[in-house]
Amino acid sequence: MIIRFLLVTSVFLVGVFINSAAVAQPEWADQEEKLNAPAAVGASVEEADVVFWFVSSNEEPFNDVAWTKHEELLELMSANSIRARFEHYYTSQLAERWHSAVKHELLPNLIVGRAPAGRGLMQDGVVRDVISTRLHYPDATSSCSDFKVLSRIWQVLEAPNSELAEQAIAALLAPRESASLGPVLKLSNVERVLVTTKAKTVAQAWLKYDFAELDKHWHERAPQRFVAATIDKEWAKSESKYRDATQFRKVQFYGTSNLIIAMVDVVSKSESDEQVAWFIAKSSINQSPVCVMLLRADGEYRVVAVGTWRYDMSPDDNAAEALFSFMNKKLLAAGETINKAEILEPAERRVFGNDPFKIRWKGSQNGSESDNFFSVLRHRDGNISIVRLQTGREFEACVRGESELAIWNIASDGQIGFSNTVHLSYDPDLKTEPDLEAKSK
Repeated sequence: MIIRFLLVTSVFLVGVFINSAAVAQPEWADQEEKLNAPAAVGASVEEADVVFWFVSSNEEPFNDVAWTKHEELLELMSANSIRARFEHYYTSQLAERWHSAVKHELLPNLIVGRAPAGRGLMQDGVVRDVISTRLHYPDATSSCSDFKVLSRIWQVLEAPNSELAEQAIAALLAPRESASLGPVLKLSNVERVLVTTKAKTVAQAWLKYDFAELDKHWHERAPQRFVAATIDKEWAKSESKYRDATQFRKVQFYGTSNLIIAMVDVVSKSESDEQVAWFIAKSSINQSPVCVMLLRADGEYRVVAVGTWRYDMSPDDNAAEALFSFMNKKLLAAGETINKAEILEPAERRVFGNDPFKIRWKGSQNGSESDNFFSVLRHRDGNISIVRLQTGREFEACVRGESELAIWNIASDGQIGFSNTVHLSYDPDLKTEPDLEAKSK
């Protein structure tokens, strides 16, 4: 077994890490031998419970001295009673280091790098991938930011201390306990059961593209409510095979009694041998949360938006933080109504190509400190892009197929002021952006 393991993994390390790096960045091939990787940090070899190898084909991540100390990651592991060790290697060093680790029975528990490969090794039962959008796109929902640059993670199954490695992975994929997501919403036991059930049902339906189920839950202003009419049905049918939620680990609620943001931690598993979406693993260690936004309407909660966080619900960095902290905005004054934005340009049914275009809009004439504007752009495939807006400033967007644009103003109590809706069309052969002013005359 050890001989087979050594042979198979050597092919993996050379073929995946070294060759792919050499193809992508050949200028480093001769220089790597002259480079010294940063020293290991954390526990000693003898005391380490879990060992991480961070592997890079160039100096970019290793030149960040603060990052190579992994202080945030060390703190996270320590908080989970795990003595972690973090080692750094260039790809040219990896094969020799791996042979030595096998010989001395000191295999790493986790290998971290850039190479988007490893599925063959997963099928051979050597490694499995550890994937979450929380780690690819660090924000307030992330456990740490150590995987922003080197974002591909594999667990080595023959490594020692597998139970502790699983605990380390669970800590990585969980949201940071101290995350500034605003106050956790307090619900009665009855409300929690009802909202939890709805959030899980909607999350599962979204992952499976179960439009019949989703139609039962949409709010009348939900931008994704007509996605069944625009999405490529064959693509959705094929994609849904890889998005089945086999387990819900936890549902966290944020917001107010008017607007609940539910983060549904999902574990997905795919048994197919076909190529899968990058964020869905063939292992069961996948925890990309599904965000379900529920707005109270006529005494019940309706879905205004849903999507896998930072994948098919894509807020920019400012929006990602502001969505969870809308409660911190200034309260509406007594008798004050929430302002509604107006989209001025582009006009309804404008056609765009692949180039970004400017959007002109206005808030109310009397701006309020309670204003909290977001652009919400729904694409043909149902994905939505969310951008935090500053009053009086234009912003840019791109469309992918038939799209729908609106601006939301989310008040501190969770009310939403919806702007007019603009439907946009797409022509991939349109190379340049039409002149807005000329088009509007």
